[in-house]
Amino acid sequence: YEGHISNTTSGRKCQSWSSQSPHQHPFTSTRFFPDGAMSRAGNNCRNPNSARPLGPWCYVDSEGSNNSTEWEYCNVPMCGMRLQFLFFDYIIPPLI
Repeated sequence: YEGHISNTTSGRKCQSWSSQSPHQHPFTSTRFFPDGAMSRAGNNCRNPNSARPLGPWCYVDSEGSNNSTEWEYCNVPMCGMRLQFLFFDYIIPPLI
């Protein structure tokens, strides 16, 4: 996922991927990000290295909050799959 959703399913703001605060994380290499750089990923939802099985997520920017939640999934809509066959394009909707 390379979109610009930057809030979790509960509406909380995502922590910037280039920041180690308030939560430290191991995703410091550009190879984890489809954007090619953590700075371009900003605080948008991602799934670096397919670390979480249910899709895009982020560390929660809980600065100044009493909530100890470290990360949450993001509500990113699933896309259909594009299939080309005999010079025609078909869009197959998601099965959800």
